[in-house]
Amino acid sequence: GKYIFTLPQGAMVSDFVIWEDGVRIPGVIVERKRARQIYEELTSMKIDPGLMETTSIDNRNTFSVEIYPIPANATKRVEIEYTQEISVDSLSSNFTFPLKPNLYGSQSCDIFDLSLEVSSSFPMKDFKLTSATYPITFSRNKNNEQAGEFSQRKISFTEDFSFEYKIDSPENSFSVV
Repeated sequence: GKYIFTLPQGAMVSDFVIWEDGVRIPGVIVERKRARQIYEELTSMKIDPGLMETTSIDNRNTFSVEIYPIPANATKRVEIEYTQEISVDSLSSNFTFPLKPNLYGSQSCDIFDLSLEVSSSFPMKDFKLTSATYPITFSRNKNNEQAGEFSQRKISFTEDFSFEYKIDSPENSFSVV
């Protein structure tokens, strides 16, 4: 199986995991050419490898994950973690997580779970979701923290997930030296 995905600009992959029979198998970062060689050797020995690498599509932060084998009518669980600092401009900030595919038409998922945790060292105000497809149920809604979840079965990714908020501080309270 091959899965291609795009991360927001400035995001960095921090973990890659494949789950095999309930066992979490973490990935190891190695040089690209060596990683491809190891993947092909394991594939030929019928061992279940996974390979994640950057791809060069439209100068975007795009990655591909290859998993082998995936038996007929089976699923493979892949876990990808990334970190990203969200910039603030004029006391406003927004975030977009790309879910809508722009390369291969449509994409859907049988089981989709989204967890959101946003924390700020400054109080936030006017926090709102700007994507209607993923209505998060919030469990924490505080000045410096927002947290919630969204789950759905049989979902088509027709838009990206996004939100925005403002920093709750008068503009003249910040000073720069």
